[in-house]
Amino acid sequence: RFLPAAEFAVGKKASPELLEQARTRAGAQYARFLKPNDMITLEYRSERLNLNVDEQGVVTRVNCG
Repeated sequence: RFLPAAEFAVGKKASPELLEQARTRAGAQYARFLKPNDMITLEYRSERLNLNVDEQGVVTRVNCG
């Protein structure tokens, strides 16, 4: 749902500004960074944008949930 509008973030360094920019462009209600080994809940929220980052804090993938 939000993915095409947020794909610009892939390859960029995670920051609060990037998170808000991705959330706004995608029209998502919520957004969060997910780091390797983060504990996350398993509920699916279609209005939430996830930006997955690697150990260096670079966005590797975006998805909803």
